[in-house]
Amino acid sequence: MDIIPQDLDISPAITQIPASLHLPSGTPVEPLLTKTTHPEPEPGRSRPLTLEYPSVLPTPPKNLATRHEHLGNKKENWSLTPSREILVIGDSNVARLPPINDTRVQVDSYPGANLIQAAHLIKHKTPTSTDTKTVLLCFGLNDRNKDNTSILNDNLNQLLSSARDTFPNATFHIPSINFSVRLPLRVVRNITNLNKIIEQIPGHVTKLGGSDFTTGDDLIHWTPNTARKMWDHWRSSLGLGGLRHKNI
Repeated sequence: MDIIPQDLDISPAITQIPASLHLPSGTPVEPLLTKTTHPEPEPGRSRPLTLEYPSVLPTPPKNLATRHEHLGNKKENWSLTPSREILVIGDSNVARLPPINDTRVQVDSYPGANLIQAAHLIKHKTPTSTDTKTVLLCFGLNDRNKDNTSILNDNLNQLLSSARDTFPNATFHIPSINFSVRLPLRVVRNITNLNKIIEQIPGHVTKLGGSDFTTGDDLIHWTPNTARKMWDHWRSSLGLGGLRHKNI
């Protein structure tokens, strides 16, 4: 049996991760090798063992998209934590956008949200963010059963006012609402009237071309192909030419 000399240093020098480094849940990391070093041994003494230990560095996720379920209580269970300079906030169709391969973009989807609920979310459940530069507010389809244009106009103004207070350094864009012409005539009329209000807002985004727009059987939710084309249209309209999505 080999005898380890008493003067042989085999204690590992472990590289510690700083306490200030927080890795988000699910963040992928890539191992690196950190080598311990020792001074040259004195003549006649053994060289200490050199051990290698893995160290980790965070790799931020490129696609950041969250679907927020309300679990029956939208006011209490919905919140928004802005962490990137471009925010895409909207209803359930926003969750259908393809993964966006850019660390500047954050997508948050709130299924069933209408204009006034979105205003409450941004005003009361979102911290002020001075780093946010661009906000795309994709709401209105869930107001399709409202026919009072004065109320719709007021709700839209409340949403914009809340957004301006919460994101004081951002520019704001509201897309006109694409909809299926197969919806009931009353609903088509209501959405058309809301679009007329949206089109009066500086920076609004035009609708996706009709030939590119299709929905599922419910006449509400976008098909995957429409979702890809919708993001390409928004990206182009806002001049975000450097942004890309992953094909899925």
